[in-house]
Amino acid sequence: MTERASAAVFVSYAREDSDAARRIADALRGHGLEVWFDQDELRGGEAWDQKLRRQIKECALFVPVVSANTQVRREGYFRLEWKLAAERTHLMAEGVPFIAPVVIDATAETNAMVPAEFMRVQWTRLRRVYGGQALDDALVGAFCEQVKRLLAPDVGASLDDARVSRTTDGRGRATPLRKRAVPSWVWAAAAVCVAAIGGAFLLNRKPEPLATPTKPVAEKQSAPAPAALSAKSIAVLPLTNMSEEKDSAFFADGVHEDILTNLALIPELKVVSRTTVSQYRDTKKTLRQVGEELGVAYILEGSVRRSANKVRVTGQLINARTDEHVWAKNYDRDLTDVFAIQASLADEIATALQAVITPEAKKQIGRRPTENTAAYDAFLKSRGIRAGGLRGTLTKAEEFLQTAVDLDPKFAAAWGQLAVTHGRFVFYSLDSTPERLARGEAALANAVRLVPDDPDVMRSVGIFAYYAHRDYAKAIAQFEKIARLQPNDPTVFNALGVIQRRQGRQAESLANLRKAAELDPAGASFLETFVQSLRAFRRWDEAIAGQRRLIALTSDSAPERQILADYIFWATGSRSERDEFLR
Repeated sequence: MTERASAAVFVSYAREDSDAARRIADALRGHGLEVWFDQDELRGGEAWDQKLRRQIKECALFVPVVSANTQVRREGYFRLEWKLAAERTHLMAEGVPFIAPVVIDATAETNAMVPAEFMRVQWTRLRRVYGGQALDDALVGAFCEQVKRLLAPDVGASLDDARVSRTTDGRGRATPLRKRAVPSWVWAAAAVCVAAIGGAFLLNRKPEPLATPTKPVAEKQSAPAPAALSAKSIAVLPLTNMSEEKDSAFFADGVHEDILTNLALIPELKVVSRTTVSQYRDTKKTLRQVGEELGVAYILEGSVRRSANKVRVTGQLINARTDEHVWAKNYDRDLTDVFAIQASLADEIATALQAVITPEAKKQIGRRPTENTAAYDAFLKSRGIRAGGLRGTLTKAEEFLQTAVDLDPKFAAAWGQLAVTHGRFVFYSLDSTPERLARGEAALANAVRLVPDDPDVMRSVGIFAYYAHRDYAKAIAQFEKIARLQPNDPTVFNALGVIQRRQGRQAESLANLRKAAELDPAGASFLETFVQSLRAFRRWDEAIAGQRRLIALTSDSAPERQILADYIFWATGSRSERDEFLR
């Protein structure tokens, strides 16, 4: 166990929150803990100042009380206390539990005005009903028990030892309290991911075989590099919308995304992600040049024309290394047969690339999500909304998805995405009411009841567990299942890495985030998430190498070069790169 100067808990708060802070301090004392809580001396002075500085330096655990009051207070002595606590963590070994933020109202982590070090740990919420006036007795008691366990001699200094010890959030659900769980700001980029959680939620990486993604792996000291060209690699460029109704572009994009989803089910294929290929929409580059940039052997390009209840999908497969056409296909079908077209394309591509479609993959690819074209339209429109945590866009997505399930109550994928959307309202503290959560649970139950083995439904289960309940174990279990079905899908490993980062599982998180970046070597989004994690874990050599590669992928953008200069400064103290950037 790491030695500490004291076993005391220091409670830091703004004067407007003194009643709540006193309640927390009294509860901690009631559990047999020593608490340093200044309740009578909010007056300043050198002696008082030195006393508090000494206590922050010597305490075993620092508990900052976060609230709407601390949000509006741009200045205050509590901010100095927070800064001193954050600075002390820089002298500590990785994994030593020290900062344990508690939130006493609906203040969201995503925009909290706190030191960056506060964002690397799991927060605890002590109010079950945000509209109420009092802290919840059960939540306060659970928090005190967790603190007591963390400070017990047999627990040790690492919060990894406390993985099974749980406290609860502001809605009474279990969440782990741990040091070094990933910053919330990084999550916003996964959206999840997150959205990926939100449909995409989120997700992760490393080139280990995925059968055991939760095992620690040997760490590499280099940034992901482009992999050797695989003969079974393909990029599906965005399909051109040839319909007379130009507002039907959502349909062409939906068909494109579904083709990518089907190909991801074929274990032998390496498929470039939708995010990466989207930058080649209407590109003027030659297909050979595109193939070289994306690191693929084959490219599929095509178009979609929709008219009344008919649809034509064209596709041509090109060998990007020789610029030769392998085949060209036209599919003219009723609109209700669009799923059969997508399945046929996947089969044709697999045959051309000599990739085996497993029986399980064939079953998933041949599945028809809905027979109702209007429901499918509404679903695709919702999927085209990259809502993040914005109330307006989330509400619009919810409306489309509700329309989809109203038109077809057997549309499992739409039910799953509706559940995820409800979960995102909860996650971003836009609507954390029991009613919102219940609607999400009901939607998810419908999806699971209809098609429990569908990868899209599994993804929704994992994302909802993460967004609505902070149930990281359940979320990881779902994405591990998907990884066995889609072993070359970078979003799956990105999700695993982001969730493990929340848990503070550094080695496993970096392994999965690295794998996501390596599976999509021409894309910047997964690499950016990986580099941000390297920065959060202070892995400076790898972060700098990864940032250099990110600059190469983003055409030497100024913001990325500035970040590189910052990394070098933080790692070495050298200002030359910053000075060079500002010239």
